[in-house]
Amino acid sequence: MAVKVFNAAASAKASGLARAIRYAVGEGARILNVSLNGDSTTVELSDAVRFAGEQGATIVTSAGNNIRDVDAQPSYPVSLPDPAVLGVTATTEQGNLLEAANRGSRSIELAAPGDMIMSTARGSEYDFTAGTSVAAPFVAGALALLSAARPDLTQPQLREALLASSERTRGVAGRVSAGHLDVGAAMHRIVPGTWGASRARARVRLRAAGRARAGRRATIRWSATNASSVTRWKVSLDGRRVRTLTSRQARSAHTRIARPGRHRWTVTGYDARSRKVVSAARSFRASPPTR
Repeated sequence: MAVKVFNAAASAKASGLARAIRYAVGEGARILNVSLNGDSTTVELSDAVRFAGEQGATIVTSAGNNIRDVDAQPSYPVSLPDPAVLGVTATTEQGNLLEAANRGSRSIELAAPGDMIMSTARGSEYDFTAGTSVAAPFVAGALALLSAARPDLTQPQLREALLASSERTRGVAGRVSAGHLDVGAAMHRIVPGTWGASRARARVRLRAAGRARAGRRATIRWSATNASSVTRWKVSLDGRRVRTLTSRQARSAHTRIARPGRHRWTVTGYDARSRKVVSAARSFRASPPTR
């Protein structure tokens, strides 16, 4: 369900967020995504968060984009000291902390992708965006997947699975208390013996060929390790499929770049049962056409 908190001026109050949390939990929601932040809190908001936890809910909240350590300079609701709150910051495609993203080794548990994320925009459009607000939904969605696989587990148990299986990477070390989101590892943790649990993790590395320019052809090449189960590769540019290749074909694809600006390649490998095995993305900037 979606619960409106912001007004027409894109402003929200802690009291409105508190009422929204209570409403959602009262309607049965047990995984809440809260992608908003403020410099102050209220007793009403703290009570609403505590109520959510008592009802067995998790509040996944963004860390904020103020380039600060929220352990020293709090941001709410991520800084609320309540076990129901699961704080999320954002990383770049290279796995480093997003420049504007807040950090906090005590207040923020996880990092998730938050750069060049395609999302909805005004006017019924889609656009690329960045920030912790788009990183938090990755974690909320991961919790929903885990809950669907193991409905017998409580939210605290599912949260623990996410935290214990997170990847401790150099890019977020010391900036979050756990690590980078790894929903596959979390799934294997709560459902032992699932497909691929005993395999080395498949990885794919993308290489853009040459400098890109609008009006010309851009090429992407890739290599993969531990991906022997992949039977076909799907290549997309800015969310639109460019080509589908079998595992026997050369690992490269190209297409004409229609406009200058930022673009994003995505290469995904699937097995014979159409299950996703591995995926990687690479962004690039196309120069204006020559005159």
